[in-house]
Amino acid sequence: MKAFEVGQLVRLATHPEMVFEIVEIHGDRSYQIQLHALESQHLSYDNVPAEMLRAKE
Repeated sequence: MKAFEVGQLVRLATHPEMVFEIVEIHGDRSYQIQLHALESQHLSYDNVPAEMLRAKE
């Protein structure tokens, strides 16, 4: 299983064109990720399993 770190940039398998930042790692090894669209707008997903994430290259 892949391991990611807080602050790492990743792509979500369902939205590979968007780059998210890992903001929290939960005890069950799921992640909270966030995209900063504009200064005042954020797109956030919570409880995302590692299988859904790809490291940004």
